Amino acid sequence: VLTELYVTLAEKLHRLAVQLVADGSGVESVKITYISSRAADDLVTPLVRNLVAKGIWNEERLVLDGSSEKPLEIIVKIVEVDSRFATAVSEFGEIQLHGRVKDGVPHLTKVGAFDVDVSLEGNILLCRQVDQANTMSCVTSILSILGEENVNVNYMTVARSAPRKQAVMVIGIDVRPSEEALKKIDEIPAVEEFVFLVL
Repeated sequence: VLTELYVTLAEKLHRLAVQLVADGSGVESVKITYISSRAADDLVTPLVRNLVAKGIWNEERLVLDGSSEKPLEIIVKIVEVDSRFATAVSEFGEIQLHGRVKDGVPHLTKVGAFDVDVSLEGNILLCRQVDQANTMSCVTSILSILGEENVNVNYMTVARSAPRKQAVMVIGIDVRPSEEALKKIDEIPAVEEFVFLVL
């Protein structure tokens, strides 16, 4: 069951990362890395076998020194492509998403350089804005637009690089908003960029 959860996590991170590619090309350059603090991990062989069977190639495994309690982490990278959401691009110039299984549910734990903590259920809106006093009004505006569409928000988290710098808001929603609603979100002055992603 645990192996299946990590395969599901890898598939979802892969699906999100591919949707972040600007022109849909470059998906053959997807790299999946799994990180563990344990030298021997019972998940490794079945995880790799399942990923390969599903057409997702696992490129490397990193073993970290440290506690044997550190959970397995999956990192999906797409190199040498442009992103529809520039904030998802790491310091190394690649689209990068991290995830873990927490409490039996796949979670997105990092977007580019931003630490987040959201369940990978439903669909996702990623928004970038400046971390300033009116950020809450931006959140309220987005929630109001989604409410008008009868779109249920099942989770939300905000991560920032530093006070008064860039912030990333991740909003989990059950259904796709209309194009009109997405256009309204794009027109909110505080939203510097956003993207809707289907899980």
